[in-house]
Amino acid sequence: MFVVLFPHFIHNIPHASLAALLVFVGYRRATPKVFAQVLAIGKDQLFLFVVTIIAVLATNLLVGVFFGVFVKLLLHLSRGVWLNNMFKIHFTIIEQGNNVTVKIIGSALFSNFIPLKKAVDNIEPGKNIIIDFSQGYLIDHSILIYLNEFSAHYARSVR
Repeated sequence: MFVVLFPHFIHNIPHASLAALLVFVGYRRATPKVFAQVLAIGKDQLFLFVVTIIAVLATNLLVGVFFGVFVKLLLHLSRGVWLNNMFKIHFTIIEQGNNVTVKIIGSALFSNFIPLKKAVDNIEPGKNIIIDFSQGYLIDHSILIYLNEFSAHYARSVR
């Protein structure tokens, strides 16, 4: 926001100072501990992380991030995700008494996540939520992280 509102102040800051700030922030974001955390998620996530870092360093931030997203989409395609599942999630919500079953059909990816998130967020408190992955063939780690965080938050809000 500051960059948009006051660009002339940015031009007064020496480039060496900005470069030092970028190196510091970059080092904090790419310590060996961060690499170990990403590897704990999976080798494919480490691969995407490294590819994105290299692309950012070779080009710029925007192009590098877009390249990382593109590589992730290619990885999903190579694992058998159909194009119609790449950006559109298929799921059903079945309410039976106090139980709500969310059935994932096909793939649940970062690229088709928003409708699932909205639906799960709208489940009223106090219900028993069952997430059924029996018809899902590829569930992205970002979906699992969200569901884990949602579960903890939902359990706290019910108390």
